[in-house]
Amino acid sequence: MRNSDSLGKITSYLPGVIAIFLWSTGAYFIFKMKNLPVSQILVVGQLVGGLISIYFEKSRFSLHSMKNRIRKGWAILAIFWISQYGYIYAFQNAPPAQINLIFYTWPAILIIIKAWNITRKLNKWDIAGIWLGFMGIAILLSPDLKQDAFSLRYLSGYLGSILGALGWVAYLLYTDQEKKDKKGFTSIGEDILILGIFNFFHLMITEHWIQPNTNEWMMLGYYSVSMFGIPYYLWRITLKKDPKMAGALSNATPVLSIIWLILAKITPFTIELAVSIVMVNLGIYCIDRSAKSTSSITG
Repeated sequence: MRNSDSLGKITSYLPGVIAIFLWSTGAYFIFKMKNLPVSQILVVGQLVGGLISIYFEKSRFSLHSMKNRIRKGWAILAIFWISQYGYIYAFQNAPPAQINLIFYTWPAILIIIKAWNITRKLNKWDIAGIWLGFMGIAILLSPDLKQDAFSLRYLSGYLGSILGALGWVAYLLYTDQEKKDKKGFTSIGEDILILGIFNFFHLMITEHWIQPNTNEWMMLGYYSVSMFGIPYYLWRITLKKDPKMAGALSNATPVLSIIWLILAKITPFTIELAVSIVMVNLGIYCIDRSAKSTSSITG
């Protein structure tokens, strides 16, 4: 019995561990592809990743469902696009560690919006999590502020990351309500594929295709699978079997992401960075502890 229980626990959290690992490498690969247009990265990632995600989700996908989704959900798709575009744009215009940690304030933003809508009341864990998250970002940015190095160039990157976080929160809230109402939402894979098609036309009109070298093609392929294709499917396996474990695992994403950037010598290790990582991660932990009932959303 003990062996079977242990095996059951492993099979419940292993998919989530793999998903977190894949997601955490995203910042590194996005930064390494910064010479490519944002829309080009999204076109390849979303077209390939969307199809893979649809396959694993085994959703009822068809051209009719796509048209229906665009007709009824164009507003939330536009917000989702802003989130995806803003996040990658941010990496091309500001230090990656700062961008990543700013983006991972989204759990705090989610709780603030839910409290504002009176769907739940803020408790001590919510307040602690929100304070820790935003103070962590303030500490990370403090050296630049003290040295007057807070440039407008970085400001556009910070804005992109903030829009990425806000858009992601809006998408999570909206699609969660759609799932509760059993209308509109088919699968995240379908939404990703629709955005990939839109980004193709956006690339043709506003930017131009840059021929990737061999390394960039390999990174685009990995990015497609690791960010859009498989992780959502793996994450939902752990989320359904063990929501508490899923919540605990999600705390590791920003930490691992920064670790990869430090190991790759993209981001220098500083005391401010270490303190910021700890504070943001503790903030996510506090919010996760408070909001176990919303684990289906925050996953």
